[in-house]
Amino acid sequence: MKTQRTSFKIGAISLGCPRNTVDTEKMLGKIFEEGGELTPPEKAEYVLINTCAFLREARVESENTIRKFLKKGKKVIVTGCLPVYYKEKITEKFPEIIGSLGPGDLSKIDLFLKNKDKHFYWNSEKEETILPRFLSTYPSWAYLKIGDGCDNLCSYCLIPKLKGKNLSYRKENLLAEAQALISGGVKELILISQDTTMYGKDRYGEQSLPELLKDLSSLEGLEWIRVMYVHPAHLSEKLIKSMAETKKMTKYIDLPIQHCNNEILERMNRGITKEEILRKIDKLRKKIPDISIRTTIMVGFPGETEKEFKELLEFVKEVKFDRLGVFSYSLENGTKAAKMNGQVSEEEKNLRKETIYKIQKEISYKKNKEKIGKVLNVLIEEKVGNKFSGRSEFDAPEVDQKVIVRGNAQVGEIVPVSVKKASYYSLEGKVL
Repeated sequence: MKTQRTSFKIGAISLGCPRNTVDTEKMLGKIFEEGGELTPPEKAEYVLINTCAFLREARVESENTIRKFLKKGKKVIVTGCLPVYYKEKITEKFPEIIGSLGPGDLSKIDLFLKNKDKHFYWNSEKEETILPRFLSTYPSWAYLKIGDGCDNLCSYCLIPKLKGKNLSYRKENLLAEAQALISGGVKELILISQDTTMYGKDRYGEQSLPELLKDLSSLEGLEWIRVMYVHPAHLSEKLIKSMAETKKMTKYIDLPIQHCNNEILERMNRGITKEEILRKIDKLRKKIPDISIRTTIMVGFPGETEKEFKELLEFVKEVKFDRLGVFSYSLENGTKAAKMNGQVSEEEKNLRKETIYKIQKEISYKKNKEKIGKVLNVLIEEKVGNKFSGRSEFDAPEVDQKVIVRGNAQVGEIVPVSVKKASYYSLEGKVL
């Protein structure tokens, strides 16, 4: 005989990357099975805070958020990377929380809701968690997390210590999750993990992303597939060919290069050279004409002098990435880079970041102006006044630009839009 579920109100805050977003959605799915009701955190009894600990700034944000809701008298559950970062010390830092879960313990979320005792998990062996999801994104798109952890050991990165080794999720589980999302109205799936190119290497003995893309493309009702976090060193000709030939693939790739100087790339342990990066970008543009390439660049890595920075500037001008994000190197204790000579001041990092953004702003504007008069397929995400806001296949959610649309459209559908205006970071057009 089943016990009657107790209704309770819970608020959720997801900090950090889209991978955390998926984990939060899975925990909420489990919580709702136990009778939980999603409520704004300010009005909730429980507050679930899924934290990020990748950088110092992220840890500060996570800790401030925890303190904020503890002061309000909420029953706070801390999940994600912060419990792994602090381990048993999290109970000393935040004795009032009712418990914590590391990224590998999502399925234990119901323990906090069924028992009055405190529970703390921060270093369990990572497992593939199959849970229902409560989408927190627009209903027309969703992230599909295809794995967790990382084997790359970049010298500046804490991820392997926080997440452990790469674990690829079973393909049959991913296809079932994708089908459930599509049945709920999702038109676009955005594949994510720490390094999507390494999908399947641990489980199937070889990089299996091309096969996964083919199987996802066969699902009826799905319109777009987008791939994020493609490590340039592991971008194979097989994957480029698969992206070019898979019908539902967007003409888009997220290819974080971090830098172009060979000495810095070597110290970063990126496993690739400037020349190889250029060759792969050339192959992408030849095999997939009009592809939109997003990258991420790091400034201020130890040993980056004015000479290396100028080389990076010239590289950005030469390649003309469609989308580009810049972040400053953050010294993280426990990484190899933290002990390297040639640390750069915060003031200099900020100046370098602003310089790159200024150059990229003009590149983006020129590329946007070239789209005037062209017709783009746009996924409508929301209505804003008498207009609509959406994205073309050339832009990912949350990090790239929007398309403002006039005319007859419905939220959740993909419509052809003739581009009429362009600004630095947005387009405007009319439905055909």
